[in-house]
This record gives sequence, structure tokens and C-alpha cells, in this order.
Amino acid sequence: MVPKIKNEVEEKNNKGCHVTATPLLSDIDHARIQFALRFMPEVQLFRYNEKERAPLHVKLRSDFNPEPYHTDRAVYKQSRVLKKSGSTFNKFMDPMITDAQRELLAYHIDRAFGFDLVPPVVIRPVGKHGSGSLQSWVSCMSGGQWARDYGYDYKQNTNNPWMHRLAAFDILIGSVDRHAGNWLMDKEGRVFAIDNGYSFPKRTCMGGIKCLPLRGLRGVPVSDDTRKIISRIKDEDIFRIMHQYPFRCNEPFGVCRRLQYLKGLGVWQPVGR
Repeated sequence: MVPKIKNEVEEKNNKGCHVTATPLLSDIDHARIQFALRFMPEVQLFRYNEKERAPLHVKLRSDFNPEPYHTDRAVYKQSRVLKKSGSTFNKFMDPMITDAQRELLAYHIDRAFGFDLVPPVVIRPVGKHGSGSLQSWVSCMSGGQWARDYGYDYKQNTNNPWMHRLAAFDILIGSVDRHAGNWLMDKEGRVFAIDNGYSFPKRTCMGGIKCLPLRGLRGVPVSDDTRKIISRIKDEDIFRIMHQYPFRCNEPFGVCRRLQYLKGLGVWQPVGR
């Protein structure tokens, strides 16, 4: 369970099915956040760390902040074709599809099928860096921060339906890098999937998937909430969304193959790495 949380919320998380699945943002709020991210002027840009490819933290002149989302802060990833030095990216990803495109597609998949995990994303130019993806900032701690600062163990929170949603979402999009630093969680156990640039691999198999929360769900029945989401997704919906992107390596077929796996899954089993 999530530490340092009032008793009634802890009880809900332990029971699992009572954690609210109501979307945090209405369609209008999503549109307002997208508008702000796309058109508000930049105030400041800086990198999180000294790595050349570290995402940019962008501050915008905006005051629309429907907690926990923010439009005065965002994360930027540049749209450029670049074969990365990391072996994970080289092994599983087509380098002609940029991080920015994958970030936007993950958001579109999330919105279309009702996972409600991915913060709003737009494509826009930022300063001298050119066009790229800009994702709304979410003011929550990462899974790694919860573990380090409060001793939280996601493996013990198997009844949280948001963990089930995240596992299903990562399998569907083929995430190969869902470590403890790129998913967030609020004090009520609500989960947010950020940093989705290593998704939609070029292979149709599931061997490259890496989702740390999924490891804690081994042997646990898939939540009813997640099963309902998966049951509503159709192959034609996936192709309709993905045909707008220049995939070359059967990536849409891979998503459909993983969808069929999810539809036949009753109990969580570890997949990938």
C-alpha cells in the first residue's frame, strides 16, 4: 500500500476496486491543456542533467494548472531522427521514428481507449531546438522516489487497479523501458505513465517489454477495470490511429498481437525482460 496516506484511502487501495477510475480531466480540460502547451510562450529552458540527450524542462507563461497537471511546466523531447547509443533503443526501435512521435502516439492510444494514464502531449517548436513533443508536468513522485523516501514497495500493491492499467498499457504499446523513474503516483495510489519514448518496438513479439510494476503482479488476476478497457479495443481502431505515423517494421501488427494476448489473459504473467 502507499505509505503516509490517511487510513480511508489506504483501505481503498488495499481493496483495490474502490479506487476511483473517474478521469481526472474532462475532454475540455484536455483541450485547454493542449492549447496552452501548444501556444503559450516559453519563459525558461534547462536540462535535468548534463547528459546531451536529457529531456528539456520548459517553463511556459501559463496559469492553467488543474492539479496535478501543469501547463506552466512541461517536458520537451526533440523531433529528430537519431540512432541512439543505448543498446536497448538500437535493438528494439526503428530509429526513423522519433521519441517525440512515440510520445504523442502513446498519448493518443491512452486517450482513445480510456487508460487515463498519460499526461497531455502536443508537438510544437521550442526555442532553437526545433519541433518536438511537449508533455504536461505532473506534480507527483515517481515510483523510485516513493521507494527511496517512504519505503513503498509496488510489489505489495497488487490490488491497485491503476497498476493493472499500467501493466496492460505497457504490454499494449510495447514499452521496453518502464523503470521506477518513469511512472508517477499520487497519494491516493493514482498512477501516471510518463516518458513513453521507448514504445512501439519494431518486432511483433513481446520479448523486449520491460515493465517493473508488472513483475509484482505475477499470479494476480487481471482487474475487472482493466479487462473492460481491453475488451473494448479493436484492431481496426489501432490501425486507424497508427496509420498516421511512418512505421516501417510492422509496429501496428505488433500492437494488435499484444492486444490479443491481453484479451486472453486471466492472470498476470511476466513477459519480456
